[in-house]
Amino acid sequence: MRVLVLGAGGMLARDIAAQAPEGVKVMARTRLETDITSESEVAQALRDCSPDLVINCAAYTSVDNAESQRREALAVNAEAPAMVARLARESASGPLVIHYSSDYVFNGRATRPYREDDVTDP
Repeated sequence: MRVLVLGAGGMLARDIAAQAPEGVKVMARTRLETDITSESEVAQALRDCSPDLVINCAAYTSVDNAESQRREALAVNAEAPAMVARLARESASGPLVIHYSSDYVFNGRATRPYREDDVTDP
């Protein structure tokens, strides 16, 4: 199995890559290697790696600045994951995409997985 990990410079990505089982080839890309807000860079990474699975760990994590830098936060945390999913669906390898979200969006009391249209309550 081939796994492309985006946002490889962060703690989550490093931990995921370190836990990969034997036989899994992890191709970890930092923001400098693949900017997830760039359609051409993400498409190129998908072509280069031909993954079976994409794990998107890239995120705008500066919670205190997210309101003043709303455009940047939305680009990385909302628009880019949608683009990654679309490009993965359209790519030759058609990988499954896993995306991690911030724990600052919901209150954590749900009894089912959260959906994109659930009411926020950080």
